[in-house]
Amino acid sequence: MLDVAAFRLRCPEFKGVDSGLITIKLADAVKRLSPAVFGDRYDEAHAHMTAHILAGGAPWGTAARLKPGAGGTCYSASLDDLITECAAGFGVT
Repeated sequence: MLDVAAFRLRCPEFKGVDSGLITIKLADAVKRLSPAVFGDRYDEAHAHMTAHILAGGAPWGTAARLKPGAGGTCYSASLDDLITECAAGFGVT
């Protein structure tokens, strides 16, 4: 699980965002992810989900990362790709 410093290393575009807000959104993202699915790529998924949450609800510059449509961001697109890589065939016997 990422802390604020590790998140900022992965996503330096959020350097101006208050640490308290990042901490809250890191915790929110954890609730939406499964370590069993992402395995050793969990931190990557955690960063993408947190960045997506921040970009989607922020009134500042990172909101420019929104993609046209149903509220997707460049971060949710990256997370979708990661899900495909990590979860393809997950649960299939």
